[in-house]
Amino acid sequence: MISKQKGFNLLEVLISFLLIGVGALGLTKLNVYLEQESDYAIESIEALRLA
Repeated sequence: MISKQKGFNLLEVLISFLLIGVGALGLTKLNVYLEQESDYAIESIEALRLA
């Protein structure tokens, strides 16, 4: 007797949440890095303007 599974099992859902969490963490770290680089660029431009 072959049963056709409908929906997701718990392991698939947990793996999906894990992947989404890792992706969100990566995007958060990228955002922090880009903010730091933006601040550095603004400071460099200001220093060049004052020089």
